[in-house]
Amino acid sequence: MTAPAATVLEHEIGPTGLVAIRLHGSDIRVRAVDGSMVRVNDTTGTLARSVRVERGPGSLSLEAGRGLSVSLGSLGSIGLGVGRRAPNLEIEVPRHATLVLETASGGVTVDGLAGDQRYRTASGQVLLRDVCGPLTLEVVSSDVDIQTTGACTVDARSISGDLAVRGDAVGSVRLSTTSGDVRINGRFAGPGPFAIETVSGDTTLAPTGSLRVEVMSVAGDVRSDIEATTEGRRGSRTVVVGEDGPTLTIRSISGNVRLVRGSLPVSLPSQRPPESTLPLEPVMPDDLTEGPTVAISDPAEAPHDNGSMAILESLERGEIDVDEAARRLEILDGLPATAEADIQTEAEARPAADAVPDGRP
Repeated sequence: MTAPAATVLEHEIGPTGLVAIRLHGSDIRVRAVDGSMVRVNDTTGTLARSVRVERGPGSLSLEAGRGLSVSLGSLGSIGLGVGRRAPNLEIEVPRHATLVLETASGGVTVDGLAGDQRYRTASGQVLLRDVCGPLTLEVVSSDVDIQTTGACTVDARSISGDLAVRGDAVGSVRLSTTSGDVRINGRFAGPGPFAIETVSGDTTLAPTGSLRVEVMSVAGDVRSDIEATTEGRRGSRTVVVGEDGPTLTIRSISGNVRLVRGSLPVSLPSQRPPESTLPLEPVMPDDLTEGPTVAISDPAEAPHDNGSMAILESLERGEIDVDEAARRLEILDGLPATAEADIQTEAEARPAADAVPDGRP
């Protein structure tokens, strides 16, 4: 049987138009170009049969057609239709265009875009190279590697995938992950905010220039392989690298935080065609440049086991937030072990004191 011929689609959207892509299992590669034309190359020859194409003034939309659908509502809620083969797309987009891209399981690689970019995916890897501008990402079990050039802002949420950001002028970073690790390498510049929130994922920082890191962690520790000053105590630490740097806040339940020298290599293998792929293994903190390590969290400061475990379990159940957990751990740290019961039952005792007994008016 003869293989389907490749399909090429072209549409004028202007230099700052909109490209919206909403597909299921397609591998998608987007490359920024000068000009105002979008060019879509479907190497499978199935674009016309499986994708609805809508052309508008200043916009192009590609959406899974009949028999091939994807619903990405809230994170963790995914609906997939079963049907025709999904096309693999190579797309040229005007450099400053707005890109909105949603996919369930395909890989995404983007090169050189500088406009507003929004990505949502369930299980495909996302690799953004030499991008700048506002970046917004929501992923479920995807690993994300962002390599920026020029000013950019990054707002990313992940359920279980790793998040990596590298750039020379990161103007704002807000990263949130449940069990994935976070890695940031580069210079923090701009108004911020700079914030990381994790449940159990570890955070590795390789900052360029001065930086103030404020860490609030219930069960994680903080270590630095670079020269820094520290203050605070277990549960609430501040690490200062250099002078007069911006402030990065990190909130975590059990994730560790480590500051390292040098740069962090690409976390994901390239998704270019096989002949040009250079596989790069993910780099763990122990693989980085060796140097003297300063343990900022002293193991001798470990909290009373029963009391801290009760606080941690309350936090994981959503009964208290990270701030309240840290406050209780500070109280616990200053009390003898015999007082643990007071801390463990604080959440239950407080509402009980205000309750009205049954039968009373």
